[in-house]
Amino acid sequence: MRIMELNIKLTECESHQINEMRAVLRKFCLLLENIGFLLLPDVHRLIHCKAMMLNQSLLVNRRNVARLLLLLQEETLQQGALLHLHRVDCLTRWTWTRVTELTDHVRSVCSSVEDQQLISGQKIKDLTEQRCDIIVRISSLVPPTCSTALVSDWFNQLTAVNQQIGTCHHSQCFLFL
Repeated sequence: MRIMELNIKLTECESHQINEMRAVLRKFCLLLENIGFLLLPDVHRLIHCKAMMLNQSLLVNRRNVARLLLLLQEETLQQGALLHLHRVDCLTRWTWTRVTELTDHVRSVCSSVEDQQLISGQKIKDLTEQRCDIIVRISSLVPPTCSTALVSDWFNQLTAVNQQIGTCHHSQCFLFL
């Protein structure tokens, strides 16, 4: 946008200069014709020569303005390309960081699940052994030494161990979800 504004300002400035030069050349042409020191064709030839020099300098100025505008446009395009590359680089780094964070989080969750599974597995194994011991003790409950209180106590112990094993199995099912 600023390049177009610069182009418009330079074009206006050039038009203003051309109008001023035209007015100056006409004024001096009339003055030289009125003085009469030179013949009329010589005056016109001199003014024509000066006008041609001014036109050449104006063409050089136009070429330089065009080169300046081209360089400014190239610089703007290069700056835009650099900004685009910087944006892509930042986006790539941000994406990579997010992926890394997510991967680390999943790994930590999986490792904690595995640890809990190992702990739960060991706990289930211990509770199963405890249940086997309780079941083996039923053989010691024979009628002369057996009472209702002992059988009730044995049954309560077996029920408690079975409930603990059930709780461990349920917690493992939730870990898999």
